[in-house]
Amino acid sequence: EAKPEPAPAEEKPAGKTLEDMRALIKPLVTGGRGGEVKPIIEKYAATLAQMKPSDYAAFEKDIEALSY
Repeated sequence: EAKPEPAPAEEKPAGKTLEDMRALIKPLVTGGRGGEVKPIIEKYAATLAQMKPSDYAAFEKDIEALSY
């Protein structure tokens, strides 16, 4: 009789990673809007890499607001 496989480990709150955040801002930065992105990053941390994963969801909403 086969044993059920263990459930996958729980992801971080929103399941988002630093790489997800980098991918989110890349089109804006490469499109010449880095000056608009930087203040949003600085709202949460000195750099994107220093941002807390718990801030990713709010950061994502702020960035999406730029993507009009």
